[in-house]
Amino acid sequence: MTALALLLLLASPCAAGADDSLKELSVDHGGRARTALVGSPKGKAKGVLLLLRGRQGVESFRTATRRELEGLALKDGFVFAYPEPVANIYNDGRGFAGFPSQAQDVDDSGFLWALAERLGKDYGAKEGPVYAVGFAAGAFMVQRLVCENDGRLKGAVSVAGTLSRPLARSCAQARPVPVMLVAGDADPFNGWKEGVVHIAGIEQGRMLSPERTLALWGKIFRCGAPKR
Repeated sequence: MTALALLLLLASPCAAGADDSLKELSVDHGGRARTALVGSPKGKAKGVLLLLRGRQGVESFRTATRRELEGLALKDGFVFAYPEPVANIYNDGRGFAGFPSQAQDVDDSGFLWALAERLGKDYGAKEGPVYAVGFAAGAFMVQRLVCENDGRLKGAVSVAGTLSRPLARSCAQARPVPVMLVAGDADPFNGWKEGVVHIAGIEQGRMLSPERTLALWGKIFRCGAPKR
């Protein structure tokens, strides 16, 4: 899906065909009824795009992106979904006990793949590719999907979020996948330097720097130095 060139989104002044007609879908996984907001193209879908929002919520994500990702997905014939996390944040591998999803070790990876499978079945894209884009806390979860990739994930974009240090030790078997990181050296929460994520003065996990995250994927995927 060439639409994963997210820079087109950041440069574009308006939405490209997205609307408000999202449907709520429920998926039972891990003993929980999990939900997602879904948008679909006309006719049979070609693939699935998972959009993982930050702690500010779905509407904040849609506003920040001007719904461009939705429009690009529909233009390319993809069904897209905003999966809802447990207690407002995904279990992204940071192991921060202050987040219920992480304290309870909620199987968000399993949920996301169950959702992708359901979307593929319902919208005719069972054999189609699956891509994931995440912002902030959602970006951390996308990196977890990359770390655990068994070949089903075909492309990933993380904006303002990198790979957690606890997870980094367990990614050696990840299958190669194109990965794009968007990071800023003035980000007050997940900055350019490696270290601890602090929000409101509270430590919320240890992350790799953007450079070390890309260097790790380059080493595991055997693709050389990351492109700037």
